[in-house]
Amino acid sequence: MLSIEYVYVPAGQAFVPYDEIARVLAAATYPPGEDGDSQLRHELHTLQWESSLSSAAQAGVLVRRDRVTGMPTPYAGEIVSIEDLAAWLDGNGSNVRLKVIDPDGHGQTDTPAPVPAKRARTADQDSAILDAICRHGYDPKALPSWSPGAPGVKALVRGELEGKTGLFPEGSKVFSKAWERMRGSGQISDARM
Repeated sequence: MLSIEYVYVPAGQAFVPYDEIARVLAAATYPPGEDGDSQLRHELHTLQWESSLSSAAQAGVLVRRDRVTGMPTPYAGEIVSIEDLAAWLDGNGSNVRLKVIDPDGHGQTDTPAPVPAKRARTADQDSAILDAICRHGYDPKALPSWSPGAPGVKALVRGELEGKTGLFPEGSKVFSKAWERMRGSGQISDARM
C-alpha cells in the first residue's frame, strides 16, 4: 500500500496555477535528488503528471479557468480550483492529497472545504456571452467583421441569450452594455487584419 503524500495549501487559497501543478505533484511523489538518476526520475514523474492533468482537463474533470475572472475557459486555462484538484486527486487513485494549513502552519483537513464565491452578475453575463461565442465557433479575441446582409456574431449571440435567461431581459439594453463592457476590457475584440 502506498503511503499518502501531502501537498500543503494555505487556508483561503481558491486556485492554483495550472502550469505549476505537475511540478508540485511530482515533487510530492518523487522529490528531486542530487544525482542524475534522481533528477531523471523526477522529470519522468513530472511528465506523467502533466499527461494525467491534460487528460483530466480534456475530459472536463479538471476545469481550467481564466486567471482574471475565474470563469471556465475553452482555452489553455491558467488556473484550476483547489476544490477541483482535490476531488481529482481523491478520485484518480493517486497517493497525493491536498492538506489545507492555517496561517500558523497547522493542518486543518485533508481535502479543502469549498470556498464560497460571490459572483457578480456581470461575471455571469460575461461568461454567458463568451460561452455563446465559442459555441458558434468563433474566437472571442478574433471576431470577424460584420458583413452586410448576414447576421454578425453579436446578433447571433444576442438572439441566443436575450430573453432566454434572466441575465439579458428581452428588449433591454443589458446585452449591448455587457457587450461594450467586454470590448472595453479586451475580453472580446475583432480579428486583426
